[in-house]
This record gives sequence, structure tokens and C-alpha cells, in this order.
Amino acid sequence: MHKKQMYLYVGVDTHRLTHTAVIMNCWHEIIKSITIQNKPSGFAELIDLVRTYEIVYSVTAIYGLEDTNGVGRALCHFLIDNNKQVKFVNSSLSSQEAKKNTTIHKTDEYDAFCVAKVLLDEFDKLKNVTKDNEIYYKISQLMTRRNKLVEQRTSIINQLHMQLSYHYYSYSKFFSDIIGKTALAFWYNYPSSKYLENISIEQLGEFLRKESHNFFTVAKAKTLISLINEDKDILSHDETRCFLIKNYVEDIRYKQKEISTIDELLQQCIDDLGVNLQSFNGIDLITSAQLLSEIGDINRFKNSAKLARYSGIAPVTYSSGSKEKNFRNQRGNRKLNSIFFYIALGQLTTHRNTGTPRNPILYEYYHKKVSEGKTKSQAIVCVSRRLVNIVYNMLKYKKDYSIQPINNEKSTKCG
Repeated sequence: MHKKQMYLYVGVDTHRLTHTAVIMNCWHEIIKSITIQNKPSGFAELIDLVRTYEIVYSVTAIYGLEDTNGVGRALCHFLIDNNKQVKFVNSSLSSQEAKKNTTIHKTDEYDAFCVAKVLLDEFDKLKNVTKDNEIYYKISQLMTRRNKLVEQRTSIINQLHMQLSYHYYSYSKFFSDIIGKTALAFWYNYPSSKYLENISIEQLGEFLRKESHNFFTVAKAKTLISLINEDKDILSHDETRCFLIKNYVEDIRYKQKEISTIDELLQQCIDDLGVNLQSFNGIDLITSAQLLSEIGDINRFKNSAKLARYSGIAPVTYSSGSKEKNFRNQRGNRKLNSIFFYIALGQLTTHRNTGTPRNPILYEYYHKKVSEGKTKSQAIVCVSRRLVNIVYNMLKYKKDYSIQPINNEKSTKCG
């Protein structure tokens, strides 16, 4: 008996409220389909149904889920807690399977059937899902929330710019950062020049001194009053705009506080992992969290070459007969690819005052590739490929970064 005959294949199409599951044998025959509620009682119903057919056919069931970190996460954990074998089925694979049909066919049952078919066909290649990666899930969720907060804050800042431009024509000259602590305090207390009519320079100077912790003095107050007086004849006042400005300031403060809290939680998660990607000049807390959320557990990659292929940095080889040519990989994890690309760009910069490169080794390596005939774009991909090696080893062995000369030129390929 072939080992694939020893199993039933349960493909699950996950949704927010319900999940549709199809039980299939190794001959692609649908034994049963069921739609369950996305809650523990529904999960138990699925397990009981599958167990019935396990007994009838004297086989073991394997579950395949398209989504194990979103709407299907609760089901995934429930199955694992009940000692069921769960495999992650990439949605692109099940989508390709669905397109093999000569006619358009789209139902939840058919989608679940395609998941089950991929589960059977890719049985030996698909990895089992475990609960060991909980911390990476937390980092991913925190980054998702942080990105949304930053996006919302940016939108509010743009609206604040617009409202301030009506009340202070030269507002951009008031502070170097219009959402700095002192700047926000000024906009909130003095949303228009009308609020400054009975305020002396000394009083404004004292206000600025307290808000800036002695950074700004009366001199700054004189500068602000001077800028306001220059535009005094054309400045306007509107109570509705004043309300909006104060409201935007409160919202920005709230968003910044939330972002700061998330940053603290991210640092705590990274510390718990025992890795220090921030020891590499060019990877800060946020970049480190982005890398970890996209890469996950580094142990799922056998070597750095596997990570490079997953990132879409390793080239794709096309060969025919004696001819072989490498092309840039347009697939892979594009978010991770972009992260490595921007880190690589940062390594090729030089210090403004001294002109020395930030990373002499990678800077030299980049120019060497350019001198060999590669385009600048190709040379940056080569640098990104080196960065994959660095990040892989830092995560794998939990070591800090130290500059090492690049000796082995044949160890990796770049597009």
C-alpha cells in the first residue's frame, strides 16, 4: 500500500464566520463536505465527522488550511491541541489548481476541494503547522497595527497642515518639526493669532520654555511673534478651524502614544527571541520587526539560499540545451524583497562630513560588481543577496553583527 493511501485529506476553505471542509481520499474522490461555524463547537463537529470516516476507512486524516494566521488561526490551533496533523497550503497553489478546470467554477466547496488536492499532491513538500511561532505572529500583528496607525497619523498631519496654512501663513518656519512636542502644544493653545493678542513675549517665552524643557526661550517667542506680525494684515481667524486644529493635535498625540507603546512591545518580543538585528548599522527596531514578521522562524529555512529564494532575491535560471541564463526573480515575498532592497541602499551611502561609507565592505563589493559590468540595479541585488547571508546567520546563531571581509565569491549568486 502506498503511503498516500493511508490518509484522508481534509481541505478547508476558511472565512470569517464559517469554514467549508471537504474530505477526500487519495483517488480525488469527495467523501463528504461540510460547512461549520467559526467557533469551537463547529471545530468539534468537524473533528467528529472526520473521525467517523477515519474509522470506516481505517486511515488517518490530515488537514490542509489556506489561512493559519488569520481567520483560520482558531481552527488551526484547535486541531493542533487535539493532536491533529495540520499543513499550510499556500493560496497561490490552490488558486492554480482551481484554474486547471476548463470552465469557471467558484464555490466554497470547490475551493476546499482544491486545497485538499494540493494537500495530496504536495504531501511531502508541505510543512506541518505548529504553535511554536506564536511570538512571530505577535510581531506581525503589532506591525500591522503600527503601520495602520502611522498611515492614519500621516493623514491627520496633512489635514493639520491645511488648517494651519489659513491661520499662520508662515507656520512652516515656526518649528523644524510641526508635530514635535512643543509645536503641538503651541498649535493646541494658540490655534490662531487671535489667541496671542493678550499674550506678552515673556509669557509666550515662559510657555515655550516649559513645553520644551528649557530648549526654547524668549528668543524663540520673539521669532514667532515677528513671523506673525509680518503676515498680520492677511491672517484670518475661524473658530471652526481652531476646533479642527485642536482636534487634530489631540488625535496626533494619541496616535504617537499608541505607536510608542507598540514599539515597546515590539522591543520586548525581539528581546524574548534573543536576537539583535539592530547591531547591524542600518537595521533599527522597526526594520528588525519587519524582517522577523516576514521571515518568521529562521529554522524553516535550511540555509541562506532558501531564504534568498523565498525573498525573490536569488535569480531564476532558464536553460535549454547548452544555453543557460539567469533572470531577476519577480516572485517570492515582495515585502521581504523590498526590505532587503532598502537596507542595501542604506549601506551604499557615505557620511555627510567625512565621506566615508557606512559599510566599507558592502560599499566596496557594490562598486566591484559595477566594475565587472553589472548595472547599478543588478549590483544592488548582489548587495541584497549578501545581506540575506548576514541576516540569516544573525538569526540562526543569535549573534551580533561584526564586519567580516567577503572572501567566498562563489558561495552565492545574484541577479
